[in-house]
Amino acid sequence: MADAALRDLKGAPNPLFGGVHVLFVGDWLQQIPVAGCPAFAVPNPGRDVSKMKPTDAKKYLDRVRGNTVYNGVNYVVILDENMRHRKDRQWRDILNRWRAGNYLQADIDNVNTVCFRNK
Repeated sequence: MADAALRDLKGAPNPLFGGVHVLFVGDWLQQIPVAGCPAFAVPNPGRDVSKMKPTDAKKYLDRVRGNTVYNGVNYVVILDENMRHRKDRQWRDILNRWRAGNYLQADIDNVNTVCFRNK
């Protein structure tokens, strides 16, 4: 985990990431993490770690740490305009709908027409 490694490297055990400024970048509407649990999901606070199998305890403690880091983020910048596709409004609108899980048949037909032209 980057947080633990930076705390160790910087010799600063208390501040998140050892006091190093960290920039997180990504699309929050993309699929859930490979681990299956996003950092913003609050772990069950009533769990007794001492009664868990070691692998389950590690997973639970990793979730607690991830949630602590997530809650320690103190500045958020949201970019709300897709600059990459600003000149192609139709394609931009399709991508914006699809990233939110809104698949219109007209959009699918449009993409199929462009990608799979009949010969």
